[in-house]
Amino acid sequence: MHVLILTAYFRPEIGAAADLYYELAETLAERGHQVTVVTGFPRYRLGTERQNGFLRKEQVGRSRVVRVASSPFDQGGPMRRGLDHLYLAPSLVMGGLLAGKPDVILAYSPPLTLGASAWALSKLRGVPWIINVQDLFPQYAIDVGLLTSPIVIRAFEALERFVYRTAHGITVNSPGGRVHAVSKGATSERVRVISNWVDVDFIRPGPKDNAFRRECRLRGKFVVQYAGTMGYQQDLDTLIEAAQLLRDAPDICFQLIGDGVERERLQVKVMRLGLRNVVFTPFQPRERYPLVLQSADACVVTLRKEVRTPAIPSKLLGIMAAGKPVLISADPSGDAPAIVRDVGCGILLPPGEPAQFAEAVLTLKRDPAGAPRMGRRGRLHAQQEFSRQVGAARYEELFARLVNTGPLNAAYCNRLQRLPERTPTD
Repeated sequence: MHVLILTAYFRPEIGAAADLYYELAETLAERGHQVTVVTGFPRYRLGTERQNGFLRKEQVGRSRVVRVASSPFDQGGPMRRGLDHLYLAPSLVMGGLLAGKPDVILAYSPPLTLGASAWALSKLRGVPWIINVQDLFPQYAIDVGLLTSPIVIRAFEALERFVYRTAHGITVNSPGGRVHAVSKGATSERVRVISNWVDVDFIRPGPKDNAFRRECRLRGKFVVQYAGTMGYQQDLDTLIEAAQLLRDAPDICFQLIGDGVERERLQVKVMRLGLRNVVFTPFQPRERYPLVLQSADACVVTLRKEVRTPAIPSKLLGIMAAGKPVLISADPSGDAPAIVRDVGCGILLPPGEPAQFAEAVLTLKRDPAGAPRMGRRGRLHAQQEFSRQVGAARYEELFARLVNTGPLNAAYCNRLQRLPERTPTD
């Protein structure tokens, strides 16, 4: 089967989206499929000079990659990012037409505009398409205050409804995501929950006192670690305020690893508070990520209390694969807290409560046997439910079902458009 993947991010870029789809492409190719990835030129967290161009075909791992021109708008705030997403959509259509005829198309969202790209290619090629929804845009942007214009919100909500009602298949990474998609116009039989995955052979438990910890001069410390994007959704103020409450505990250190639009503001806040127990570390290359996680005593997942959309951050799966206990600060009704609660691999905390966060840190530190038990439970669950082989097999099954039944014809698509709205309980 020839699988065409549309994604804004792909190796050698560093990040959850780039890693997730590289691993999916590799695993599908290992299972005997032809995989073509259409994406932009590398530019995000490269650690090297920005790469660009108009068109390039190359081989990345086992996948053929078609790279198309990236926009000049990628650096900056929400407005520039929105322009970048609008620019990327038609570019990927052009790249997809150069990729040969696929059997099925899979698009990654966000950006949601890639759903329109996949729809156009599906019409032109006469093949089914699937949208993989990772972040529930535009709702999460509304929740954190990034989208405030009623006109812009209505436009993106209309695009969301169009994508959900025309895709032949919709995949989400949590049950809450399925409820959301159905509430926005998807028919329940076309929405499937396929959890994200983690390479449990690459990320695995290892010695805590490793080269990365020594480089960061953290030997002898109880390290509470956040590693990932420092963006609008992440409630890292609570982490810093918890550090302020524990400033008189010299053996506890809060380490923030990565970058993002909020990093500079957070650094200024730490300096203003005079905190010496908070350290910022640059984003690390992917090959060092296992060492990063292994060096921690406890790892952190945080989401602002305004974020009501269900989400399972990819970092949670990496933490579980590394066998580390999780401190998760998020809406307790969300899907990520449900995993931690059901598996017993960490401590659940309400968002925006630094005093409770600080107390949870002390609880883990005072229980040197309990924290590793949490980590082992997380590792076992990641091996059983979140390996990349499990994820690829679920996608393979979905591809086969859509390809064997054939793409939806125009009449059937029109009939789907006229179907009544389904309730979230369907």
